Amino acid sequence: RFLAMSDKEGLLPLRFACRCGKVEGTASNAPFQFLICNCDDCRDSIAHVCSKLDGKEDRSGTYSKYVDEYGGVATPTFWKSEVQIKQGLELLEGYIMVKNSELVRFFAKCCNTPICFSHVAIV
Repeated sequence: RFLAMSDKEGLLPLRFACRCGKVEGTASNAPFQFLICNCDDCRDSIAHVCSKLDGKEDRSGTYSKYVDEYGGVATPTFWKSEVQIKQGLELLEGYIMVKNSELVRFFAKCCNTPICFSHVAIV
């Protein structure tokens, strides 16, 4: 969850945290891009999170709250150099959601909150 989204009122750095608050961090700038992604990787990562929350493997329940009417997932994108994990780094766990994907998705294993993703060459 993002606690602030712009610096119009001096809100930088942006603060973020997992659902339970055990993982916290900051981003020194606003996202350099904000997109709606419809790829299988993004959709599967949200389905993974929602299945942990709902206890269901299908795409019902909570899933519909995180995607648009076309199944797109909102994705703010930051430069790695602008993001710092302040607390709970040991609680992050990386997964490759789709076979042969080059994206590693990081979740807070304390509460299954998606925190970030990175290209495998950068991890």
